Amino acid sequence: MMQSRSQATLSYRPQANGQQERSVKTVMQSVCVYAEDPLQQDWDEIAEKLIFDINNSQDGTRKETPFYLVHGWDAQSTLKAMPSSLKRGSERQSDALVWRREVNRQQEIALSKAKEYQATDKARRAKEHNETLGRQEKESLPSLSGEVDPNETPPRSLFAPGSRVWLYIERVKPGLTKILAHRWHGPFRIKKKVEEFAYELELPNRSGYSFYPVVHVSRLKAVSEFGDRPKVRLAPEVDEESRVDFGEE
Repeated sequence: MMQSRSQATLSYRPQANGQQERSVKTVMQSVCVYAEDPLQQDWDEIAEKLIFDINNSQDGTRKETPFYLVHGWDAQSTLKAMPSSLKRGSERQSDALVWRREVNRQQEIALSKAKEYQATDKARRAKEHNETLGRQEKESLPSLSGEVDPNETPPRSLFAPGSRVWLYIERVKPGLTKILAHRWHGPFRIKKKVEEFAYELELPNRSGYSFYPVVHVSRLKAVSEFGDRPKVRLAPEVDEESRVDFGEE
């Protein structure tokens, strides 16, 4: 309903949470007690009910249910929700339709609120991220305000078209460790600037690389260009007559 996705975190890892280990132990003991099938094929139905009861039982330490601590609201089963709106009598069908409309309306409100909260939180995180950027990265960002200062110089790009850069590639060949692997590849040439934070690279033919040419600026590093070695001799030609043997007395 909230269009959320589950992600594995350390707090849900049983090996890193002693309370989770105790909960799993309680579930296993309860399943062994309530299992009635001689072949123990009904354990999944029993475990589902036990998990729901454990998640909605008040914790002695936190004084709240695990379901409330994770989601922020108390779980309501279908048996608790339906009797409040469905009544016996001739108006039972109409009450069911009203209850269904109310549920859909609440779902739309919850979804809009969730999108609003996500947008606010993303804006806050983006602001905090921009405040921690370096000087060069701040110069490449566009101005957030609509006012244009005539004396303000336009933002300077980090890389010019045609300049050479190193590309950071996270993945390594199978059998190699990331610590010892060489992950700065190239050099590649900048083809054009796509956005303030993205550039398109020129991929030479038969380079052996297969990736999308538009990359983020955080994965690029300028190649240090060194001039040609000096060709002017600092000392004149040395002949045999001008040689000095420091071993002579």
